[in-house]
Amino acid sequence: MTVRWFRVAVVSLLAVLVLVAMPIGASANPGDLDPSYGGGDGQVTTAFPDGAAYVNAAALQSDGKLVVAGDVQRSSNDSVFALARYTVNGALDHSFGNEGRVETDFTAGEDHIRGVFVAKDGSITVAGSASDRLAAARYHPNGTLDHGFGGDGKVTVNVGTGDDVAYAIGRSKGGKV
Repeated sequence: MTVRWFRVAVVSLLAVLVLVAMPIGASANPGDLDPSYGGGDGQVTTAFPDGAAYVNAAALQSDGKLVVAGDVQRSSNDSVFALARYTVNGALDHSFGNEGRVETDFTAGEDHIRGVFVAKDGSITVAGSASDRLAAARYHPNGTLDHGFGGDGKVTVNVGTGDDVAYAIGRSKGGKV
C-alpha cells in the first residue's frame, strides 16, 4: 500500500511545481527548493482539523495559485473530499473555503478525490470515488460548491458492479466534464 501522507505528497508536488515553474532570477539554484516558497525552506504542510489528510492530485491556476486535492480520513471507514489552495508564495489562500481548506462529504463511507481540473473561469472540478461509486464535485473560485452542477454541486454515478473510481478529470471546449 502506498503511503499517501499529505505532507510528503505536498512537498513532492510542490518541489516539482517549483522546479518546473521557477522564474528566471529565482532565489534558488537549479534543482533546489525555492526558499521564498512556504516557510523559508520551499515546503508547505497543512493540517485539517477533522483527521489525517492525504493528497492525490494538484492543479496550478492561471494566477499561480496551487490547488491540492485528496481526502481527510475522519475514521477507519469514513473519509471526505478535501482541497487546499495556496498563494504563489505558499501560504494558505484564506479567500478559499475555510481559511484555505474545503471538505466535502458525499457518503458515510470512503470518499476520495483522484483528479482535479481548474477552468479558465477559476471554477474547480474534482473527481474520484464515493463509497465505490464514481463521484465528481464542482466548486466556485471561493471554494463553495457550485449548485449548478448536479443540483447541489456533487454527482455520483454507478458505472458497474465493482468499484467505480475516476483518476483524472477535464472539460471539453463546450464546458462538459
